[in-house]
Amino acid sequence: MNINPIHYLVLPRIVAISIALPVLVLFAILVGWVGGGMVAVFNEKIAITFQSFFSNLRDVVDLGDVSNGLFRRSFLPS
Repeated sequence: MNINPIHYLVLPRIVAISIALPVLVLFAILVGWVGGGMVAVFNEKIAITFQSFFSNLRDVVDLGDVSNGLFRRSFLPS
């Protein structure tokens, strides 16, 4: 059995994690945003609407922030 274990066992796992990890990070970012919006709506001390929360979120969060979370570019100088 002259099967290379690197190509048969390791490579599919590396490909799977390189595809699945960015998708999971995007899902976690979206869940965090929606959860923050729900807390802002249901907390009486904050008392803002869901639409105004996401309007303010769009003003504060840039695409660079999301890509920094996806690709882990935090070690690069800006």
